[in-house]
Amino acid sequence: MSRGIRSHELEDRTVLALRRSATAILESGAADVVAYGHSHVPEILPIGPGWYVNPGLWPMSRMIGVIENGIPRLVRWTEGSQ
Repeated sequence: MSRGIRSHELEDRTVLALRRSATAILESGAADVVAYGHSHVPEILPIGPGWYVNPGLWPMSRMIGVIENGIPRLVRWTEGSQ
C-alpha cells in the first residue's frame, strides 16, 4: 500500500482531506488537538481553537508529536531520545 501512495497527486489529495477532517473536528469543539499520520507530509497547523498535528510517515520523517505546556510541536526522533 505504501508504494502506491507515493504519487504526488495522491499525496496532495490525502494532505487536503486530512486537513479538512481536522478542521471539521477542531471547529466543532470536539477536540483541542487532532493528530493524523501517513500523509508523507509532516506538519503542524493552528486551526480554529486547536491544532492539527501530522508527523508524516514514520520511515521517511522520523517525526513525533509532543505536547508541552498545551502547545504541540514536531520533534525528530533519534536513537536514544527520550
